[in-house]
Amino acid sequence: MRSPLCPLLALDLGADDDEDLDPVYYQELIDSPPPREVRVVPDAVHMVHGNLQLANVDFSEFAEEAAADPDGVVRDVTVSSASPGSLPHPGP
Repeated sequence: MRSPLCPLLALDLGADDDEDLDPVYYQELIDSPPPREVRVVPDAVHMVHGNLQLANVDFSEFAEEAAADPDGVVRDVTVSSASPGSLPHPGP
């Protein structure tokens, strides 16, 4: 589980709030629901968990970060070189 070659699967188990959406006004959201899963390298699990716990970052933002990665995974921005626009890292 510590191998960076084997990213872990993170799932968004939050309740679906889109069941009561009015299709006239929210059709775009209904047609393309937010991502429910993302792959995370082991070194970034604590960063993802901390940011979700503190509500610094939404799950969909981690999905966007993974989509921008060549391997399709979320990486710990403190381990690699942080780029402008990188996700925040909780901590002191």
